[in-house]
Parts: sequence; structure tokens; C-alpha cells
Amino acid sequence: MQKQNILVIDDIRTFIDTANTVFTYARTSEDGFKYLNSDYHWDEIWTDHDMGTLQDGTYDNIRGIICFLEEYHEQFEGTKIKIISSNSVGRAYIKLALERYYEIIS
Repeated sequence: MQKQNILVIDDIRTFIDTANTVFTYARTSEDGFKYLNSDYHWDEIWTDHDMGTLQDGTYDNIRGIICFLEEYHEQFEGTKIKIISSNSVGRAYIKLALERYYEIIS
């Protein structure tokens, strides 16, 4: 059985790889763009909304990533999205933006 490749875009959460899954972490939106612009295939993308404060003191969030996923959705055909944010407004924003292009999983 082939393992599921999951990109986690989140500044804090960590998940345990299993026999069926391999997690890759983007801890900033900049890292998220690097992984999304790679030639790697992602079966699932798990995303937070609030990405915390960067080393330079600026606030990082997922909105640029969401716009990218909307614009380039054809590149991610078949990729599922899991929203892992505890921010209810952020969750709603992500879902509203992406549900027309991706299967949103819980």
C-alpha cells in the first residue's frame, strides 16, 4: 500500500506518522509556499489559519496560501483539504474559499 503524503501547514501541531501516512511540516506560510511550489504530490493538505508571530515580529497567517490554492487548484486535483484551526472565523474563511475546488475532510 502506498503511503499518504500529507502537508501540514501549522506553526505548532505535530502528528505521528503511521504505516499509511507521512507528514511534512511547513511551520510558516513561506515554508508552505515552498512545499506547494515543489513537484511533490500531496494527497492531503492540513491547514491552520493563525500561524503565529515570525522572528521579525510580524504576524503570519494562511490567507496567502489559501489564495494560491484557489488560483492554482488544477495543480492540486485530487488533493483533499483538512482544516485544523481552532479559530472559528479562520475555519469558515478557509472552507468558504476552498470548498468549490477541493474535498474538505474532517
